[in-house]
Amino acid sequence: MEYQTALASLFLPEGRLDPYPVYDVIRAHAPIFQALDGRWFVTTHALTSRLLRDPSLRVADAAAYDGFWPDWRQNRGVASIVLSMLQTNPPDHTRVRRGDPPVRLSGAAHHPVHDQPAGSR
Repeated sequence: MEYQTALASLFLPEGRLDPYPVYDVIRAHAPIFQALDGRWFVTTHALTSRLLRDPSLRVADAAAYDGFWPDWRQNRGVASIVLSMLQTNPPDHTRVRRGDPPVRLSGAAHHPVHDQPAGSR
C-alpha cells in the first residue's frame, strides 16, 4: 500500500478499525512528512516527544483561527477543541500544564457542584 493511500484510510471508518498495519506503512515512508493537503505527520514516538517539548513550536490557537476562519466559534465542535488546553500556546498553556489554579473573576457566579469539597460530590 502506498503511504498516501494508507494515510487517507485513517480518515475512513474502515481504516480506523485496525490502524496498526497502516501505521507501519506510514512509518516505513518517513519519520516526518508533509501530506498532499499540507498537514505534517510525525510517525515516531521519539520525534513526537522531542517536538512536543520544543518551545519554538506553536499550535493554531484561537487567534490563528480568527485569521483564517472568522466564524469558527459558531461551530461548537471546533470551538470545544480550539478553546481547550490542547490548542493553547504559552503563557496560557504553561499556566495550565504547571497546574496553576484558574483565575476566578470577582462577582462570577458560583457553581453548586464545583463549590463543594471534593469528598462531598
